[in-house]
Amino acid sequence: MDEIERTVLLTVHRALGFTGLAIGMTMVGLSFEPALALQTGACLVLMTAVVLGFRSLTATTGNVGQTEAWILLKDDLKIPRQTARRIIGETLRKLYRRYAEYALGLAVALWLGSIAARMIEA
Repeated sequence: MDEIERTVLLTVHRALGFTGLAIGMTMVGLSFEPALALQTGACLVLMTAVVLGFRSLTATTGNVGQTEAWILLKDDLKIPRQTARRIIGETLRKLYRRYAEYALGLAVALWLGSIAARMIEA
């Protein structure tokens, strides 16, 4: 069970890492206007939070068999497949929910930074 949770965590971290990289590069591209860069980052992180929130609601009812974690694990499973599917779905739900909350907090921080940057510019 620990191996399943580690694999699910790895796949979620990898996906969020690429998402963060894309958002960060967009913000760097707009760094000539700091307030705009922060505001754009806030919008993109907020969209990420919404997607993660939606995914957390559908993680246990969706097709776990098509997730990256399932593809990585299906040959090495030492427990019944139905139990593994339940564990993967529940772990995905918890992780998506946790990272949606983190992303929401980051979006608020970026919005506040954007407001502060606009006040400094004025």
